[in-house]
Formats: sequence, structure tokens, C-alpha cells
Amino acid sequence: MNLNYLLYFQTLAKYEHYGKAAEDLHITQPSLSKAIRNLEQDLGVELFEKSGRGIRLSSQGVHYLDYVDKALHELRLGNEILRYEKASFDAFVPIGLVLPAASSVFSRWVKDFQAGFRGKVFFSCKNGTTKQLVLALKNGSVDLIICSEVKDPRIEMTPLYSTDLVLLVPPGHRFTGRKSVRLRELEGESFVAHSRGSVLHDMLADIYRRNNLNVSIVSEADENAAIIAMVHAGLGCGVMPRSEEVSRSAFGAIPIRDSGFDTRICIGRMKDRAISDAACAFYRHVAGQSTITG
Repeated sequence: MNLNYLLYFQTLAKYEHYGKAAEDLHITQPSLSKAIRNLEQDLGVELFEKSGRGIRLSSQGVHYLDYVDKALHELRLGNEILRYEKASFDAFVPIGLVLPAASSVFSRWVKDFQAGFRGKVFFSCKNGTTKQLVLALKNGSVDLIICSEVKDPRIEMTPLYSTDLVLLVPPGHRFTGRKSVRLRELEGESFVAHSRGSVLHDMLADIYRRNNLNVSIVSEADENAAIIAMVHAGLGCGVMPRSEEVSRSAFGAIPIRDSGFDTRICIGRMKDRAISDAACAFYRHVAGQSTITG
């Protein structure tokens, strides 16, 4: 597919008029008409339909425009980043992070790495859930990810550190001030959970199931910060891995003594994809900070 076709389609969708779109694109109207016909033939659908004397997007065209807008936006952003990198930096490292990892630990890794690297590195960091970051790694949006451990034969993952499980409770809750709790004590509690489909949601659901715990999920969120806010608002309790983000919250994190929870934060890269020397060097640098042996 000709990339120009997508730009032509986006512009014609904006004006819904061949003459105005062709003028904006600095091409002839017949050239624009031919390009749109070729695009429609490639896709096997009609993107525009007649409307009086003019045209308008078809239902398929409306749906496709959303994807084209996103694709062209990402491409323009990539072009800008590369130009910025070439002008000001010696290397470019796109990396994805789960928010608990985006803390002073990551800051220290970046600072120490930059101090020993010959040249100035441009780090482009994306935040998200583990599942979102794995998808970004596979589609090439990032070269490295720091997230919960996943089992995928295409991804090389090096464990960095383990985290335990803690309970967050609303102000005035019966567990306020406790040094620790046991799983059985959570029976019947209401929880603000991690969103369904996330790695943490599945892991915690498995813990509840294996221990025959009946808990009520009253709300859910993708990120720890949103869960912390809802717990503080009194919607329910929260269970999550210990992190600096949790420790900084307005209430203490109560350890859960017998959860059997052992999640590892890892750094990962695709085994079959070449990445820059700087990204390789950063992977080795971070992997060398691992506190997990064996």
C-alpha cells in the first residue's frame, strides 16, 4: 500500500470535496481520484459515498479514518523524535515501564548509565500495564520493557527484584494501625481491583481462588495511582505489590503475611529483533543491577 494514499484519504475525509483536497495536497483532482480508487481496491471497501453533489465518508470510511489518524500521528511523532535525536543526541532508547518501576530506582539506573556512556542518550519512556507494554514491545513501539515477569518464548526477560504484597485500607478501617494481616482476614472485604485482563488482576484472582476467599470487587482501575485514590475515598481496600508509589501514599501499606505472592519485576527485549547499541548497553546495565540470584 502506498503511504501517500493514507495522507490523501485523510485530507479528502477532512474536506469531503475532491477539488479542495487536491488543492491542499498540491496534486491534480484526477490523481487524487485515482489514488482513492486504488486504496479502495486494496482494502476491498468503499471509503466514500455520494451525498447530493458532494461526497461523505461511508461507515467503513469513518471507522478506517480513526486508524489512519492514529497511524499518521505516530509516524509524524517518530519523524520528529528522530530529527530531534539526530540534532541533539547520540543515541535513542525507547522503553516501556510499569508505574511502580518508574521510581527512583529507574532514575538511578538512567543516571548511572548516562554517566558511563559515551554520548548523550535520548530516553523515550512509555507507561502502561504489563500487557500493554508487552504489546508495545512486540509491535516495535519500544525496544525494552520493565514490567512484571511474563512467559513468552519470543521475549528475553531478566529478573531485577521481587516485591511482596501489601494491603491498603480506607481511613478508619478496622485494620488501620496493624503491623500485618493474614489472607483469611480479608474474607468478605470490598476491594478496588486492578482491571480485568491485567497480569496483577489474574494473579490476585488466583490467590483468592486458591485460598477460597470470597471478596467483593466494587471498582477497578489500570494504574496503582487510581486505585490508591479510590481507596483513600473510601470505596474499598486495595491489594498491590509494595512500591515507592504505595509507600508515599497517605496511609501505610500493611504486609499480607501468607499470600504466597512472588512477582518479579524484569527487564525484557525481543529475542529476534536487532536494537541499537545504546539499548543493548542499557539492557546489560540494568540486568547487572539485579538483586535476584539463581
